[in-house]
Amino acid sequence: MENFDKSFDKILEINTDIERRRIAERAMCAILSNEAYTPHHTMAEIAWKAVTAADALIAELNKKKDYV
Repeated sequence: MENFDKSFDKILEINTDIERRRIAERAMCAILSNEAYTPHHTMAEIAWKAVTAADALIAELNKKKDYV
């Protein structure tokens, strides 16, 4: 049973990473579509913002899950 728990934890970790990438991708697209924002920031700054937004959303969703 312990090996199953470790395997399941690994699956959750992989799925979370995939979702994190998808959310960050969508956030980056949204940021890049804002012509007023984009020229004033480097691509690295925009990518960092997108990943930060993805992490914040995942953290908030995990908090809500604890209340249900």
